[in-house]
Amino acid sequence: DPSTQNVEPPPARTGPQPAGIVLRKDMKPTIFAPGILRYDLVREAQGARSTFCSMLYFEPGAKAPTHYHPATEEAQFIVSGELTAVYGNEVAVCRTGDLYLAEPGLRHGFTNKSDRQAVLLAIHPTCKPERVMVDDSDLPY
Repeated sequence: DPSTQNVEPPPARTGPQPAGIVLRKDMKPTIFAPGILRYDLVREAQGARSTFCSMLYFEPGAKAPTHYHPATEEAQFIVSGELTAVYGNEVAVCRTGDLYLAEPGLRHGFTNKSDRQAVLLAIHPTCKPERVMVDDSDLPY
């Protein structure tokens, strides 16, 4: 349990935005896959040395390619909506507030089978996650 103490807040800064703070209005999305927009929140451009974090917006029917990361895990938090997830050889439904941890080497992916947009926060413990695409035709996904 970290200890806390009352301290005076530092004076407010004025001037240009620090590199470590990225405002949503300044972010430019990329197309991760058809129907999926990705906003990179934390990456090397913001000064990160060991973290990559992105927010993905899945339109109804959108499917993220099934893949795995050979050397790192990936934590995925469902911010809103419902996504059907591949987890190794299993398929599960993840809903708002659920957390999904894909261990290194575990195939994973998501499909939005609902009729509403779903939002996923993806966190990698490296700035450059290696992604290996894999087949998922053996699953009811």
